[in-house]
Amino acid sequence: MGLEVIRTVMQRQGVTSDMLSAMSGVPKSTIDKIASGATDNPRYKSLQKLMDALGTVSYTHLRAHET
Repeated sequence: MGLEVIRTVMQRQGVTSDMLSAMSGVPKSTIDKIASGATDNPRYKSLQKLMDALGTVSYTHLRAHET
């Protein structure tokens, strides 16, 4: 589990990067880079904003349960 969870949740909820940008305040270009895997070490603050906007558990919680 990792950054791919953001892309998966976006797809399941039918949220586009434009919508997520408006919801989270994170620039669309940053979201696109994170969702595509182009950014392999995004800022924690950006990830937390995305997770909050998507209504998912915290990124810290996800990282703590990686296998």
